[in-house]
Amino acid sequence: MKLFLKTFVLVAFLGIVFSFQPTVTTSSLIIAHYDVQNLTTAVQHLYKYNFVGGAYAGKEKLLTIVGKKNGKDYIRCDIGANRIYRNRYLITGLGNIIDLESKKVVSDVRLNWIGYRGDSIIFFTNDAFKGKYYSYFDTKTNLLAEIKSPLFKALHGQDIEIDYQTQNRRIYLYPPSASKTLLINDAGYGEAMAQSDKSPAIPFHWIDNDNFIFPYYDVSRNNCILTIVNVKDKSQQRLEKIIDIPKSRENSYFDHDAEGNLEYVCAKGKFLIDIKMKKSTQVIFERIGNAFDVEYFEQPYGHAVKYQKIEIGKYHFDLRQIKSGKSYLALYKLLMVGKEFYPQGLNIWNSSTKQWTEIEADDVASIIGWIEK
Repeated sequence: MKLFLKTFVLVAFLGIVFSFQPTVTTSSLIIAHYDVQNLTTAVQHLYKYNFVGGAYAGKEKLLTIVGKKNGKDYIRCDIGANRIYRNRYLITGLGNIIDLESKKVVSDVRLNWIGYRGDSIIFFTNDAFKGKYYSYFDTKTNLLAEIKSPLFKALHGQDIEIDYQTQNRRIYLYPPSASKTLLINDAGYGEAMAQSDKSPAIPFHWIDNDNFIFPYYDVSRNNCILTIVNVKDKSQQRLEKIIDIPKSRENSYFDHDAEGNLEYVCAKGKFLIDIKMKKSTQVIFERIGNAFDVEYFEQPYGHAVKYQKIEIGKYHFDLRQIKSGKSYLALYKLLMVGKEFYPQGLNIWNSSTKQWTEIEADDVASIIGWIEK
């Protein structure tokens, strides 16, 4: 009986000890590197940089992709925004799909990603020849198919058209089973472009099925009022004016930050839009997710980086080359010499150690994102 009790106590003690052992987490950073020997075909190599318990544990090559085929963009990780779904599927900015687990390209089709539905990755096509339709990639079967159901709808909104034939634009609505109607007689003059041969396109974003927002530029073309339009009663609600917008090289657009907040991006910067309060605020620090923020405008020292609102560093880097994870932050550091910038490798920050780790890395095409299990 005494032996049994001693054994029971020992087992219980060991169970308590092991239950309090810290969990060692494994995280991996997915990065695409250029193949400098094959720049004409934009060949890129995908690598996985592994981290265990906050420490760098080496890298492994996943696969090689060909960026151009027959002179056209084919599979690329350096154009547009990359996304990782379920710690496994990489959706490139062109809509290609790469299975990082099997290390294979499972879809080489160029599509416009819009979201996820369970095991499916959803795309939307709006083509002058093919028309408008949804399609999905089934991650269980690795098959891509068009969604035939007319009842399926993953995007908000209705059919509208912007008429660019007049000096101040007009917006028409195409209601279901009816002829088009004039929705807005004066939709502004469009933003001023830096290139005289480039015409501005007016962007719009659907808030729900009946309301959308667009930027109204007055005749000066450097002042903008973000305007919410209701297509049912044709009413308009205007946010405060954004003034002194410089000429733009690219058309302005609507986007979302890492937390899903709506933003308007123009030549003056980014503006966070609060639909409920009907106001916009210029973004000073961009939210990039997981409690990390980065200074939007570059300063003489580069960009300040914060974690939980506390500054953790200042570096020069391209804002497209920074990615946050649950416990990590990765950026591709640059050295500024005069007006030139030179790559200095990867800088990785870990929330457990509260320290930066420098890793040699050349020819980075894109920091794609984190896999954390």
